[in-house]
Amino acid sequence: MSSIPLDIATVYPATMPLSIVPTDTTDTPHSTTNEAAPINRLPPELLLEIFQHASGKSQSTHQTEAWVTFSHTCQYWRSIAIGFPRAWSNISFNHGPDFADMLLSRSIDSALPLTVHLTPTPASQADDMTWGKATEEVLMRAISESARLQSVRIHTPLKKHALRRVLRSWKKADQPLLVLAHLDIRGREGKLTDARELLDHKVMNRGVPALRSIDLRDAYIGTKLRFQAELGAHIHCLSLWRVYVSDSPDMATAARLISVTELLTCLKGLPHLDDLSVSRLLDIHPDASILPLTLKNLKKLEITEPTTLTASMLLNLLRIPNVHTVHIALLKPLRGPRYLASLLRSLNTAWGPTLDDGFSDSIQYTSTPSEPTLNASTLDVFEFQSKPNSCPVHKHPAQILTVTVPENPNLSFISLLHTFREGLNLYPAQTISLCPPPGYPGLLGSPDPNRHWYYALWHFPALECLILQGEAVSPNILTIATALHLFLSLERVVIRRTAFPLGLRGSSVAPFLADFIKQLWNRTPKLRSLEFVECPGVTEADCLWLSAQVRQSVEIIWDRHA
Repeated sequence: MSSIPLDIATVYPATMPLSIVPTDTTDTPHSTTNEAAPINRLPPELLLEIFQHASGKSQSTHQTEAWVTFSHTCQYWRSIAIGFPRAWSNISFNHGPDFADMLLSRSIDSALPLTVHLTPTPASQADDMTWGKATEEVLMRAISESARLQSVRIHTPLKKHALRRVLRSWKKADQPLLVLAHLDIRGREGKLTDARELLDHKVMNRGVPALRSIDLRDAYIGTKLRFQAELGAHIHCLSLWRVYVSDSPDMATAARLISVTELLTCLKGLPHLDDLSVSRLLDIHPDASILPLTLKNLKKLEITEPTTLTASMLLNLLRIPNVHTVHIALLKPLRGPRYLASLLRSLNTAWGPTLDDGFSDSIQYTSTPSEPTLNASTLDVFEFQSKPNSCPVHKHPAQILTVTVPENPNLSFISLLHTFREGLNLYPAQTISLCPPPGYPGLLGSPDPNRHWYYALWHFPALECLILQGEAVSPNILTIATALHLFLSLERVVIRRTAFPLGLRGSSVAPFLADFIKQLWNRTPKLRSLEFVECPGVTEADCLWLSAQVRQSVEIIWDRHA
């Protein structure tokens, strides 16, 4: 590994206390700083962001961008950066162990949020053995500062045996974790991090009085995921994604996903938890004798599972009366509406009476590209949101439910929308946003009028705002307009991100748009605006032309960028 340039040692003197800020001692005209210059009046926070942005471009000491940033800037800037504690309290191993060691020396008098990245970059892979050994030595030194660690982030796969030795050394260290607030351990799918030494012996048994959040992803843990009362009482955020439990040294054969029962046992020790995120629980039915667990302080719940089965099992055993946001992501397509209906019944059971008046203000359906892990299928995202409301027993803030599923071309969106409407009491919805993918069955252009997408909208007579998005909107503008007369309360129509290649005046829909708006007055007396947002082909001149042909109380809005 290449060594740090000599001038860096003068820029970052390791023994210099934070209270001492280096000054320019030379008398040459070139070193004189113009204190009145605007650049020199920037606050330290902004200067620090500039330094960090430039240094972030370098991922190892084999590159020079970070060192050039610090060694070839004016003395005034270097003085501010060196004298600003925040620049030295976030220890990153991205640039190699030498740089991290320098930061450790500079931050000797401050609390130390430790950031650890052990996965070598392409530039350092040729020198991986040396890089890993040096990193381990610096990590050992960082761990020796346990008493001042505020945040630990370990993002590295299991195969890094240096990390395992470091964690074992940390386990044996007698220093308490008095100020540790955030613990974030992540491996990679297929390359898991062994967090058993740290969790079982350092966190669970010793206790961490200041711990507020735990984030474990692609990691091994021990089977005893139980928090002591003095520790669990302070934890507010817990995230468990693809977490495996094992007490056997042979993790490859003995490890298994954490079960719903084990998760509930863990949650019993976290009475003040307000944010819970879980993914890939073991899909075995819990014992019938297990009673539901009430989490009164939980405000946000996120569940990511392959199917509705595991998500429903968890929701059936939770009571979350005060949750305001639920995100449910399914990794496999729904095989039919009954699976969604079962999930919604479980959600109603978990959420309780607060759903009686909830989700009454908006419904959003969108279609977006999925992540590569979902085989590039289309995602259908249903989002329901309600304004703050109250009832005689329950008072709760705005509630949001988002359900994400991969597209099933044999499953009509209309059937899913009906399932949502019936499962969550959505009759008084006021805003509906639809983004149908082109050619989606049961949406636009179906020969069966009962399967037109707007057929489902007939059940929402209080509709005030209709938002239409996507390329399937433009070719079906006539069909869309046919449905609008059903909504006497309609005030706003938004057409977003759909192309009109010939514009409004040159397209085949031009005569209809003006005629439609003129005929609509008696049927939608409350209509106030028709908006074209990010619609290629539509110009401001098009909207001015359309405005001249409609009544004055209706505004035609054109927003190119939105």
